[in-house]
Amino acid sequence: MTIYQAIASYIDLRTNVLSPSTKREYSNTLKWYFGDIGKIPLSEVNNQIIQKWINDLSYERSPKTVKNIWSLLHATLAEYTPDNHYRVHIPKKRRTRITIPSEQEVSTLIHTCESEDLRIAIILASCMGLRRSEICALKWSDIKKDKYLVIDKAAVMNDQYKIIIKEPKTLSSDRILEIPPQVNKYLSYVRLTRSPKSDSLLVHFRPDQLTHLFCKHKKNHGVDCRFHDLRHYYASVLVALNIPDLYAMEMMGHSTPGM
Repeated sequence: MTIYQAIASYIDLRTNVLSPSTKREYSNTLKWYFGDIGKIPLSEVNNQIIQKWINDLSYERSPKTVKNIWSLLHATLAEYTPDNHYRVHIPKKRRTRITIPSEQEVSTLIHTCESEDLRIAIILASCMGLRRSEICALKWSDIKKDKYLVIDKAAVMNDQYKIIIKEPKTLSSDRILEIPPQVNKYLSYVRLTRSPKSDSLLVHFRPDQLTHLFCKHKKNHGVDCRFHDLRHYYASVLVALNIPDLYAMEMMGHSTPGM
């Protein structure tokens, strides 16, 4: 059995256990990063082979990416060659740079947006702290009493790049938020002009499509931030308003105070 075959078997044995997004990530990792090394039989694998492979991977990839790739191989080797122990070095984790867009930049992103769906997504992330996966799973029926938004699911993609709606990863992600007046006013306007069915989505994008469209939009308007950084902006607003950490965590769907 080769490394490639062992990893493929490792994934197949967990098809009904892994989340759709994890299965897709594993399948893509196998396809993209195990070309030459994947041909090596398990019986011939040693520290030197793995370390050289990791060294080559580390040239143009982040420490986090290298760690994730190695973790898949390490778990596979532990299952199929449990008596062998490998000691390898992976790149040290770098401190993550947190970017917080300014109020003016967020305003620019919202008011220059030509796509109504993208505008809704930007507003929900920057004014209510929703994650990309949460936004893409929202239906109009999740708005309760024209005042509250129920966050109890997430949109992920399976290995065929189809959307799967699932429960959030953690209990803290499951929450009910009061919709700010200005956001509520805008959503009411959209609802009035669209007349959507209650079970239709607020935003008709896959998570990857949302990221792609946002990246194009922000570049067109000279804003340097990721879509996720809109959550950082919302968190900074909560801090500026002196919202206690416990309440801020609940509103953001965090289990810890860190970003």
